[in-house]
Amino acid sequence: MTFMRRIFTVLLGLPLAYLVLATSYSVFMRYWMEAPVHWMEETSGLAMIWVVMIGAMCAERDGDNLSIAVLIEMMNKKMQRVFIILVSLVSIGMLLYLAYLGNNLANRVAFKLTGVLKLSWYWIDIAVPVGMIGSAIFIAIRLVSYLRTGELDEHKEEGGAA
Repeated sequence: MTFMRRIFTVLLGLPLAYLVLATSYSVFMRYWMEAPVHWMEETSGLAMIWVVMIGAMCAERDGDNLSIAVLIEMMNKKMQRVFIILVSLVSIGMLLYLAYLGNNLANRVAFKLTGVLKLSWYWIDIAVPVGMIGSAIFIAIRLVSYLRTGELDEHKEEGGAA
């Protein structure tokens, strides 16, 4: 497993492990100890959005995001190349635009605090631009590789999903 893959595995694994442990703790406290944990909703929401965004980057890195291969397979090689380049460029553009909007949102709500822990909403909302930019980078890397080799680097089997 390369160093970059390990970084993303850890970045994805930490909030996911937190979600499992904190949710188990919260269920135990609520139903067996009859003392609900009030901060659980805030921290689990924060962890969940980061899991989703880092997971999206990992899926894009591995070429595991949803695709409709039957359309590509019906085209000749020249049309496939044009279509792959066009879809990649449009995807990068859309992801960067979503990152721009997400950054604007994060900056606008930075002064708002969550109800219990008084965390800035910035740390919840900034996950979207991070995920979008990361995904755009991985699409760009795959596009450059495709332009150099003519082959798509899809479904790399190098140590699992993350």
